[in-house]
Amino acid sequence: MPASKDKICPNCRRIFPAKLKYCPACGQKYSSGPVSFWDLLSEAFSVLFNLDNKFFRTFGAIFIPGRLTDRFFAGQRISYVNPMRLLLVSVFVLIFTLNHVIDEAAFDGPDQFFQELERDEWQRLEAVRLDTLKPRIIAAFDGDTVAAAAIDSLLTAAKLRDTRADSINFTPGEYFGVSREFKIAHSDIYEMQADELLDKYGITHFADRLFIGQGMRLIRQGDRLLVYLIGNILWFVLLLLPLCALILKLLYLRRKRYFTEHFVFAAHFHCVGFFLISIYLAFYHADFPLYFGRTLLLICLWQLIAMYRYYGQSKRKTLLKFIIFHILNAFAVTAAFVLTTLLSILLF
Repeated sequence: MPASKDKICPNCRRIFPAKLKYCPACGQKYSSGPVSFWDLLSEAFSVLFNLDNKFFRTFGAIFIPGRLTDRFFAGQRISYVNPMRLLLVSVFVLIFTLNHVIDEAAFDGPDQFFQELERDEWQRLEAVRLDTLKPRIIAAFDGDTVAAAAIDSLLTAAKLRDTRADSINFTPGEYFGVSREFKIAHSDIYEMQADELLDKYGITHFADRLFIGQGMRLIRQGDRLLVYLIGNILWFVLLLLPLCALILKLLYLRRKRYFTEHFVFAAHFHCVGFFLISIYLAFYHADFPLYFGRTLLLICLWQLIAMYRYYGQSKRKTLLKFIIFHILNAFAVTAAFVLTTLLSILLF
């Protein structure tokens, strides 16, 4: 039986002292009556933004090189956001800022290339449509040659000419020393199904059919390619992190640290990088050479100091391993990027 001054948690029915505001068993705030509107908003806001200060404490600690990793393995895990959760947040922030910058930039890139292809196709279709109307118009003018010349002048002035003869070169690759190149009519790409087109041009090799089939999809839906690739940043990071952790494991093999420790260090390092790049994209992307170089320098400086503090070796050894890490990491980044890009295109 509870004492007269004890409380009973409405959620888990646990008895706890009256001086406590929250149930020690389930963590729910005690309330003996209806929930007020302010309590409802406060609870929702707390869930969304972690107003127990965990997120703000984590965000403050991560920019101090090595501190968050140190405290995580010192046992202070409940006080800070889980490394993988923090990594997801940083990736989503980066994707959001990238999308925002791409929407604003309107630079010459893949989007413009595919837009030009779509415009060419529209012009071709309009030219075909007007050419089909041409005999009817001439007949309406009793075969007047001036009317026919006027229609031709209109097509020329509007740059609406049939581009049916135009083609796109596909070069899937080289097999057994033989280079393969296929010229495919631009109109066929838009008008024919993939299997129908591949059979028409005699494309039988599996790799060729896969490459050209995906190329057709990219041309037809290429305006979504860049956003789609950006969305795959998460997969790129998840492939890269174990490789980075493996490099650190090899560099500090004599330190007898677990692979998990290197993995968390790499996760925190990438979080800092993503947050700093996001800040650069949000505020300074217009001055690309100056501020992007400073951002990269700041990221490298953070990692160098973090390696020195966390792994506890001399400055000379830390600098040497920092250089070796980035040499090996270049191969890891390339491998993860190529694999992610190939998978993204194949699954597009």
